[in-house]
Amino acid sequence: LRQYEKAKNHLEQSLIIERQNKSRRNEAYALYWLGYSYGLIGLREKQLQYLQQALEIFQEIKDYENEVHILTDLSTIGSNKEKNLQMLEQALAISRKAKYK
Repeated sequence: LRQYEKAKNHLEQSLIIERQNKSRRNEAYALYWLGYSYGLIGLREKQLQYLQQALEIFQEIKDYENEVHILTDLSTIGSNKEKNLQMLEQALAISRKAKYK
């Protein structure tokens, strides 16, 4: 648990730096990894919160590959099965449109 705390602190610092640098892609990566780290310690609400923020940025900058990746991740951790299925269908549609296979 201590290592996760350390990693989380580094990621939070990275997020601040990327926001100051106005690097939206790197901000999204920092948000993604923060969400991932919260998931590892069982804080699902925080995990969902950070992944959703990362998703919004990847959508904004039209990074389809990472959008698909996060939608897939979100579909596996959400508690609403119908919404999870919708996210997977959305990921599949984006993947087909962007020609990811």
